[in-house]
Amino acid sequence: MRQLTIQLFLFLSAGFIFGQGKKTDLIKYSGDFERNALQNATNIHSLELLLAVSPDANNKQLTEIKSNINEFVQEIKAKNIIGDKKLIKFIHEKTHKEFLKTYKEISQFNRIFQDGQYNCVSSTALFALIFDELSIPYIIKELPTHVYLVAFPLTSGIVVESTAPKNGYYMASNFQIQKGADYLLNKELTTVQEIESKGAQLVYNNYFYNNNTVNLKQTAGLQYYNETLVCLRNEDNVAAFHAICKATTLYPSKQLEFLKQYILDNLLSVSNFESITDIHYLKEYTSLNEADMDNIEISCDRLIEKQLLLKSRKEFIDSSLSYLINNVEDSIKRNFICENIFVGIAQYYSKSSADGKTLEYAQKAYKLNPGNVYAKSYISYSIVKLYSRKNLSENLFNKLNELEKELPFLNTDNNFLMFKFYVNATLSSDFFNEEEQEKGEK
Repeated sequence: MRQLTIQLFLFLSAGFIFGQGKKTDLIKYSGDFERNALQNATNIHSLELLLAVSPDANNKQLTEIKSNINEFVQEIKAKNIIGDKKLIKFIHEKTHKEFLKTYKEISQFNRIFQDGQYNCVSSTALFALIFDELSIPYIIKELPTHVYLVAFPLTSGIVVESTAPKNGYYMASNFQIQKGADYLLNKELTTVQEIESKGAQLVYNNYFYNNNTVNLKQTAGLQYYNETLVCLRNEDNVAAFHAICKATTLYPSKQLEFLKQYILDNLLSVSNFESITDIHYLKEYTSLNEADMDNIEISCDRLIEKQLLLKSRKEFIDSSLSYLINNVEDSIKRNFICENIFVGIAQYYSKSSADGKTLEYAQKAYKLNPGNVYAKSYISYSIVKLYSRKNLSENLFNKLNELEKELPFLNTDNNFLMFKFYVNATLSSDFFNEEEQEKGEK
């Protein structure tokens, strides 16, 4: 039997091809001190976490600062001050006199002990360390651009404003507390019964002070948040990424995750995916709760375009895909990535007429998403090219019927149907010519 030529089917199919434009630690540490602190954050003293952000931090510095704080605390204990307000006032003024000399918006914790430089994060952390040693209860409050501390939050509710050396402490008067309780009643945020059972002071504190409360470990994370902002001001997205990863290690929060997403968007939007580090960025992006699927698709398309279609780096694509399969935890995002990369590989093989490989990868994509129009197009295109080179026979026609049952979309695929019609018509003509009328009528 004669062989079919493929030219007829190439132009028929032309309108159906669409162009497609184990866990590794990404974080870079300044040294062993920082690495040990962040990798063991749940088991070490908060002071180590506060020092970790400083590139020159070391164990000797840690020991010296511990000694300074301990000596300072012993001096306060020796005063034996009675009364919450008097005690906090004394600690506040003494801390500013001995440690907190110069306010600077961006400053690391260790600068307090080097030259007295501080900001609201580092100074609040210092007060928290002192209060811990003195067994003074406190909470740390976070505002959009500020943190401060509240001592004795369930009783006196004394606000310690660490960045104000003269008037950095205050407490609500009984009148203010009652006005606050009245406000909560009017807004139906509390009840008369709650105020009577808990007291106006506690209800007032619970509402006004207990939202956006962070602990000392999270406060250390805010230092890395500040570092992230500095890097972004300097348009250094790589350094910003390392800083925000450290921040979220100590303080996982919606605000910081949003900033991490912003940074990864910046990195991925300009990446040509030259190295595995760029693939790691994509993996990190998929771990975000609010990761945009469109951005994931764009990244996959760029990876295929820049590294496979332009440079034929098939081994790099394979290793990248393997890494993503093993490390992307969300199955929906993982399958979405595989689907897009499989389609890209099918496109790559179609350009070199490697029809068997085109079909293989297009079918992989189709299994993940039967609605993928690119996968269906490459499947139809490669089937036509593959089988057009085979001898015309009943077996070929039967195989086409099997494929149509296996891949239901072929029932409405014009390219495939025209090929099948051609095979059927040619076989029928041959059978009639050979006086096999019964087979020809089939």
